[in-house]
Amino acid sequence: MKSHLVHAPDMEVFAVPSLYGDGTSALILVDKDNQRVVTASTNHKQIVVPWMQLAIKDYSENLGTLKTLVEGGIVEETTRYYDMHETHTVEFPIVEIIDKSILRELKKLRKQYKKE
Repeated sequence: MKSHLVHAPDMEVFAVPSLYGDGTSALILVDKDNQRVVTASTNHKQIVVPWMQLAIKDYSENLGTLKTLVEGGIVEETTRYYDMHETHTVEFPIVEIIDKSILRELKKLRKQYKKE
C-alpha cells in the first residue's frame, strides 16, 4: 500500500508502514513501482519504544532518510537517540510518527499481528 508521497533528494518515494517479525513498527520507503528503496527504521532488541515511535537508520545507504521523513511530514524528531556505541559506532534517532494515515495502517497491522 502506498501510504504517503515523500520527496527524497533524487526521487519521489512512498512511505509504507510495516511490522518486523516481532511486531515492532517499521517504515519502508518504496518507489512508484512499489520496489523497496530503503528500510527507514531499524529493529534491535535493545531499542524499546512505543508502537508509534521508530528508531531511524540515517547513515550509510540510508543517509538523509531522517531529513526526508521530517520534511515530508511523516515523523517528528524527539530529543531521544539510542546509542549503539557498545556494538556499533552509530546513534539511532528516535522519532514519533505524525502522519495519521500511517498511524491508522500501523494500528491495523498490529491488530492483525496480535490475532496470529
